[in-house]
Amino acid sequence: MVKNKVKMTDKFLVIYNCCGVSKTNIDMWSDHIDSILKQKECNFDLVISGCMVSEEGQSTLIGKLSNLDFKNNIFINFINELHPINVTFNNSCILCSEIENYRGFLFMSSDIKFLNDDDFKRMFNFHIEHNVGISNFIVDNENWIPKHISLEFWNILQNQHADFPFGHTINCDCVIFDSSIYETYGKLMPDIFRSWCTESV
Repeated sequence: MVKNKVKMTDKFLVIYNCCGVSKTNIDMWSDHIDSILKQKECNFDLVISGCMVSEEGQSTLIGKLSNLDFKNNIFINFINELHPINVTFNNSCILCSEIENYRGFLFMSSDIKFLNDDDFKRMFNFHIEHNVGISNFIVDNENWIPKHISLEFWNILQNQHADFPFGHTINCDCVIFDSSIYETYGKLMPDIFRSWCTESV
């Protein structure tokens, strides 16, 4: 039997990744999730992709999210086995894509907090208007670029958008992957290696 493909929408999937291996940081996670849910004039679903989150932490997050007034879907995917974030991220995207055929996928580290309620709108619009495979957004404590690419390139990015030099990248703290990558490979992040190889691959 051939499974019917879900029709493509203009909706994005936001994947908030949290890991409870070292610490279940509910206060920070809740605060940062709030900054996601305050985003206006944009169309997205949210999935909390949590690896090794304690039972108490899981209950707290479920309680918080079950009482929210949010127009779209909020999914929760708790992975109770130790896996690299590449694997858990891909797993959450695959599961949610069985419900909706997303325009793109916004990967977020758990320490990312958005300060403006139009950040998603601007990010999604940028990704669509520039028709790129990956849109990477620089966080305020980014230090990879001046150290590992060049200070000159870092200075350019202070004033304008730019294409990264071939063979270079930055940390994937806040990045949109286009649906075309998912459709082509069935995944978004390289997960062939156990860990620490996302950016280099």
